[in-house]
Amino acid sequence: MKLLLLYIFSSIIFTQNINFDSSNSFGYKVINGERYNKGDLQFLEDLMTRSDEKNLMVDPLSLGVQKWENGRLVEFCISSSFPAECKSDIYLSGFLPESIGNLDKIKKFRVPSNHLKGEVPDVIVNLSELTYLDLADNWFLGDIEWIGSLTKLRKLSLNSNKLSGSLPESISNCVNLTWMYISENQFTGSLPNSISNLKNLEYFNIASNTFEGPIPSGLGELSELQYLNFSDNIFSGELPESIGLLPGIYRIYLNDNRFEGSIPESFTKLNKLVAFRVENNKLTGNIPENIGGMSSLKEFNAQGNSLTGSIQISFGNMIKLKKLNLVGNKISGKIPYELVYIEALESLSLNGNQLSGEIPYDLFLMPNLKELYLQENQLSGTLPIVMCQNFDQFEQFGIWDNFICPPYPECIKYTNQTSTESCR
Repeated sequence: MKLLLLYIFSSIIFTQNINFDSSNSFGYKVINGERYNKGDLQFLEDLMTRSDEKNLMVDPLSLGVQKWENGRLVEFCISSSFPAECKSDIYLSGFLPESIGNLDKIKKFRVPSNHLKGEVPDVIVNLSELTYLDLADNWFLGDIEWIGSLTKLRKLSLNSNKLSGSLPESISNCVNLTWMYISENQFTGSLPNSISNLKNLEYFNIASNTFEGPIPSGLGELSELQYLNFSDNIFSGELPESIGLLPGIYRIYLNDNRFEGSIPESFTKLNKLVAFRVENNKLTGNIPENIGGMSSLKEFNAQGNSLTGSIQISFGNMIKLKKLNLVGNKISGKIPYELVYIEALESLSLNGNQLSGEIPYDLFLMPNLKELYLQENQLSGTLPIVMCQNFDQFEQFGIWDNFICPPYPECIKYTNQTSTESCR
C-alpha cells in the first residue's frame, strides 16, 4: 500500500515537473532559470527566420517589448516608429508565421509600422485571450473573416494596409470593442446591421476605403460613441437621424461621400460636438434653423454640396467656432451680422454662393479672423475704410467677383481684389 501511495505521489510530482500546459502542448524550456513556453518561443524564432531582413539575427527574447506571465507570452510589441515605447532599430518584414496560432494566452499583439505582408493567417482565431490587436501600417492583404472569433478584443487597429473584402457580420461578436481603426485599406460592401451590437464602441474610423450603401440606422444605438469617421468612401442615401441621438459624440467626419438629402434637425442637439465635416457630398435643402445648438463646435465644413436657403443667424451662438466653410453651395440672402459674435473665428469661407447685400463692416474687425473668403457672390455696397486697420492680420483674403462699388480702400486697391462687375 505504501509503495502504491509513493508511486502515485511520484507520478504527481513528475507530471508537474514536465511543465505541461493543457492549453498548449509544447511544454516549456528553461532559460536562465526562467520558464518559457516552447510554442511561444517558436513563434518568435519563426518571426525572425521568415523575415526578409537577413540581418535580423537577435535573441528571440530580445525582440521588441515582451511581457511573460507564468511562462507564457502575454504581450508583444515592436515598431519602427510608433508607439514610442515599442520603437526598435529593426523592423519586421516577410509573412506572419503560422506559429502565431501558438499564442493562445497573448492579450496584446502590436506590430505597427513594420514591413509585414501577405494574408493574416487564419490560425489567428486561436488567440482567444486577445484584447488588443495592432497590425497598422504594414502591407497585409486579404479579408478579415477571422475577426468574429476574437470575442475579447477591445482595441483593433488595422489601418494603412491593403486589406479587402467586407466587414463581416461576425463583427457583432466583438461586443467588447471600444476602438476600431481600419481606415486606408480596400474594404468594400455595405456596413452590416450587426454593428449595432458594438455597444461599447467609442472610436470608429473606417475612412479611405470603398464602403458603400446607406449607413445603418442602428449606428445611433452606439451610445458610447465619441469619434465617427466615415470620410472618403462611397456611402450614399440620407444622413441617419439616429446619429443626432448619440449623447457623447464629439467628432463626425462624413465628408467625401455621396450622401443626399438635408442635414437632419436632430444633429442640432449635439452640444458636445467639436468637429462636423460633410463637405463634398450631394446634400440639399436648408441648413437647420437651430444649427447653433452645436454650441461646442470648433469646425463646421459643408463645402461642395448644394445647400440652399440662408446662413442661419444661430451660427452666432457657436462662440467656440474657429472654422466655418460653406464654399460652393447655393446659399443666398445676406451675411448675418450675428457672425460677428463668434470672437474665436479664424477662418470664414463663404465664396462661390449667391450671397447678396452689404458686408457687415465689423466682420473686417474680428480679432482672430485670419482667412476671409467672400469672392464669387453677389455682394454689393461699399467697403469701409476702417477695414484697413486690421488688414495686415489677414493671411488669406478674397472679395473679387461681387458688385462692390468704388472707391476701394487703399489696402485692397492694388491687390486684385476689386470687382470686375458693375456695382449695384
